[in-house]
Amino acid sequence: IYVKKALHNSPLVGLDDFGYLISLCYEGSKTKTELIQQNIMEVSSGMEIIKRLQRNGLIQSFRDENDKRAIRLAATAKGQTVLAEAMKEMYKASNIIAGSLDSTERIQLLSILNKLHLFHNPIYLCESKTELVEIQEKYLIEN
Repeated sequence: IYVKKALHNSPLVGLDDFGYLISLCYEGSKTKTELIQQNIMEVSSGMEIIKRLQRNGLIQSFRDENDKRAIRLAATAKGQTVLAEAMKEMYKASNIIAGSLDSTERIQLLSILNKLHLFHNPIYLCESKTELVEIQEKYLIEN
C-alpha cells in the first residue's frame, strides 16, 4: 500500500518497475537476462516490466558490443529523472514500512534479510528444475 502511494504520480507501476529502473540507474547497463535474474523474477513477468519501462521511455535497448546477439538495457535521462522523483517518495514509504524499529533494529533486519538473500539466490539461479527434497538435502536444510 505504501509503495503504491509513493508511486501514484509516477509512470512506475509498482515495486518491480522501481527495482528494475534503480538497478539500471545505479549499476549501469545489463542484458535482459541479467536484469530479470537480479530481480528474481520469471522471464515472462520480467519481459512485461521491461516492455512497460521502454514504452514509458524510461529505459532503452541496444545491441551488446561484445555479443551482437545480446540486447542490453540502460536507463534513459527521463528514467533517471523519474527515479530521482520516485526516490523522494520511496524514502517516505520506507520510513513508514520500518515502523517503530530503531536504527539498531533496522540494521539487524537488513542483515537478516541479506543473509536470506545470500542463501536463496544461488538456489534460484541454479536449482530451478530441482525438486524440493533435493534442494533440502543439498543445502542441508533440516525438517
